Amino acid sequence: MPQMCSDCRRKFKRKHTCFGPGHRGPTEWTYSRPERTGGKYIKKHTYCGTANRHQPERSRSNLNVNVGALQLPPQMLPADSTITLPSQHMAPSRNSSDILANTSLTSTIWPIQPPKHLRVAVAYQKGTIRSTVSHSLSLPQDLLLHEKLLHNIKGYFEMSCRSMKFDSYGDLLAQDGANSISNFDSFCFTATVFKEKGLHVEFRRALSKACALVEQILRAEHPRTLACFLEVFIHFIQTGLPDVTSFLCRFIQVTSAQVSKEGPWGQICQLLGKPDLESPEQAEQALAQAWKVITDTFDSELGTSSRLAVSVRLDYIKRVFGTTNHLEEEQLLRRLAPPSGAPQPSTPRVMLNLAHNLGRQGLHDEAKKMALEVYSLLGKHDIYARRVVEKIESLKIISRSQFNQGKTKAAEQTMRKAIKMIVDQWGIHHSWVSEFKNVLEGWLRDWGRVADADILRGEIEELVGKDEIDELEQYSS
Repeated sequence: MPQMCSDCRRKFKRKHTCFGPGHRGPTEWTYSRPERTGGKYIKKHTYCGTANRHQPERSRSNLNVNVGALQLPPQMLPADSTITLPSQHMAPSRNSSDILANTSLTSTIWPIQPPKHLRVAVAYQKGTIRSTVSHSLSLPQDLLLHEKLLHNIKGYFEMSCRSMKFDSYGDLLAQDGANSISNFDSFCFTATVFKEKGLHVEFRRALSKACALVEQILRAEHPRTLACFLEVFIHFIQTGLPDVTSFLCRFIQVTSAQVSKEGPWGQICQLLGKPDLESPEQAEQALAQAWKVITDTFDSELGTSSRLAVSVRLDYIKRVFGTTNHLEEEQLLRRLAPPSGAPQPSTPRVMLNLAHNLGRQGLHDEAKKMALEVYSLLGKHDIYARRVVEKIESLKIISRSQFNQGKTKAAEQTMRKAIKMIVDQWGIHHSWVSEFKNVLEGWLRDWGRVADADILRGEIEELVGKDEIDELEQYSS
């Protein structure tokens, strides 16, 4: 019996035939492993009629480099897809004996070879990316993996919730990794804004900065980490970048293995990169299911009035319903709103999310009034004395409402006030500074103030800075 490659063995199982060109009838095929000679692959197989996608299997020990196309390591991409970089990023041909197994890419490949965590970003920058979303769903296996992921998430958060400790304000006492999570989320959001503007180099740099935070985020194991990852994954899918979601899932999977995270948390990170879903819609649905398990577990273990539980559920409602069903989102938010009377820890956040929702419905005046009410509320009660984030968010909503109402001067002043508050609190290099300036730069261009927008773009580029690819290209020039 002829041999089958792993791809066809998975797809056809016991069948030994597949359809030839034009589906004229079954055509037998054979496939043997390629032999390596002089750093090149020699194919020894007979293709089936539709088997152009069958590629020679690659050894993991050769760093997955060949002269025809530079690809991500197979553990970071679905088995049936590749991301190919343009020729200027390819390494020169060299003998396979010159490349040592398990050595770093930047030390063994030509200096302008981009690090592996940046190659998807480079491919997007150059417009050479191919889809990494699988279109061959193996239902039993993928569903089993997804069920296992949900089970592990529930067990992990049930256990971790019981060891959480909070202060009198409802804040977690252990905040390791909180800033990294916030910056990761902000850099990813900024990357999508850059992509929408057609600024592909800046998109790559912002995504690079986000990837650089993954290892320390995984090590810190903050309770909000997985919810943050899921929100970012869904956001990339909703903005037309499902390939980035696929890449990040695999990147987190690989990084988790490198930092030797064991136990339930490590298993969750490994499972994130395994299922290959048929479409972005299926992927979004699966991610939302995982996120809902987190919110339900927080509610049951911490209580529905817990500030952390409410915060995670608010993010879930915003991302899952905020772009598809504004009315349902509003209903869910109003159910979460605490009764009037004594201030509750979660009151400002619920009101701010509701203000965002009203703005998305085009009710800009109502959104602005609610944000102003929150801003005033934060200054009246000691329980909200440390709520700088909510103050900044209030200003963000107010400025967005003013922009949508055509009040250009007021919108700019309010946004600059928010930026100043960020700088005063955390410094000029905080990720929110570039995020908010990015929004303002777009407004200035809409208003025809190109010169002012160009100045602001220069400030943004300086804040985002360069990444490893810029340094490698500078070194090679």
